[in-house]
Amino acid sequence: MNQLEKIIADVKNSILGNVPIIYIETEEQKRGMNILNTIIDEIGIQEVYMWSEFGGMKNAKTLKVDSTDKNFLEMLRRLEKATKKTIVIIQNLHNFMTDRGNVSALLSLIENITQKNLPVNLITLSIDLNIPKDITQHVNLYELPFPTREEIEFILTEIFEYNNIDLDRVTKDFFIESLNGLSEDQVNLIVYSTLSKVLSEKRHISNKDVESIIKQKRQIINKSGIIEAIDNDGFNFNDIGGLNNLKNWMEQNKKVFSNMKKAKEFGVTPPRGLFLFGMPGVGKSLTSKVIASYYNLPLLKLDMALIFGNESPESATRQALKLATAVAPCILWIDEVEKAFAGTEAGGVGNDTAMRIFGQVLTWMEENQAPVLTVASANDISRIRGELIRRFDEMFFVDFPSRTSEIKSIFEVHLRRRLKNHEGYIGIM
Repeated sequence: MNQLEKIIADVKNSILGNVPIIYIETEEQKRGMNILNTIIDEIGIQEVYMWSEFGGMKNAKTLKVDSTDKNFLEMLRRLEKATKKTIVIIQNLHNFMTDRGNVSALLSLIENITQKNLPVNLITLSIDLNIPKDITQHVNLYELPFPTREEIEFILTEIFEYNNIDLDRVTKDFFIESLNGLSEDQVNLIVYSTLSKVLSEKRHISNKDVESIIKQKRQIINKSGIIEAIDNDGFNFNDIGGLNNLKNWMEQNKKVFSNMKKAKEFGVTPPRGLFLFGMPGVGKSLTSKVIASYYNLPLLKLDMALIFGNESPESATRQALKLATAVAPCILWIDEVEKAFAGTEAGGVGNDTAMRIFGQVLTWMEENQAPVLTVASANDISRIRGELIRRFDEMFFVDFPSRTSEIKSIFEVHLRRRLKNHEGYIGIM
């Protein structure tokens, strides 16, 4: 059972168990509604409505207006008279939770549901997470994951069949992996954009189209403002001079990351974390990019400045980690981790938000089952809590070159870059 199937089963049980509020955090309102309609159809509930402050109450099946009442309080009072099992789907319930009058009215409805067995469920599809403490115990919270690979394949199949285009299995798999970690709307937008170009130019789909999709995906991720997709093209294993122990580790794990499926079947767990520390300027950032390129994996940078600059840093952190999980297998890079979690070190003075985000990252690194290699780099390891360091499988100290062989290796890297098109290059080396 994948994550989406588990959420569907849990939401179904919450409805049958008459949980007062089912809170689904998602940006995908349309996809969320389709999933809810499937669940509700399976249960067989007839009284299902959608309410918004713009359109009032509508029948969720026919979309016919049942009531033009757009007042939140009046909608809740009306529900207190329900005699049959009733579901009301509210978009972005969090918008109404800043008003204490609304919260009080909601608490009154919850009391009727829990104590008087009022047969009502409120389900919200909300882009943000805002649950007042008063009602937290009466809420079941779910976070809608990004479309699964199976969902993406279904979307692709429908589009290409409609346009009479055949894709071989290898190309389709490349498409699916390239689109992984995007919303359903984003998948549709990119596929139709690519298809339009192919049809207008009267040609077959090529590898360049897949490369174009990867670039578009990178732009979409970067526009989100919560995580940065790094272009790691142009970096290779030979760009690292020295660091032989680290290189040996990379080579030993190459087969695991290149054959993730076989490794899993064999019972091999891929490394979850790699920690690099040392003085500034010794090549830690370069090494992170080379690792992603060497393993041919997407590189996502968790920039805590972007996270803390967000309106809701905790929600942004959840979204960033959710994206990394969806894109997996991938590399998640946290640069200068001691600055990212400033104030969370033992004895440090940090705010509550920073501590909660630190806890989120720790929990995710411990519990996440997706093949994400978290690569963290630090200049000052003394400022980092032991709880974080223990989450990493391996640690490497990246020092200044101290041996003649290391210096020679670094010089060779720079000479290769600068003299590869010049005669006498081989002689110099």
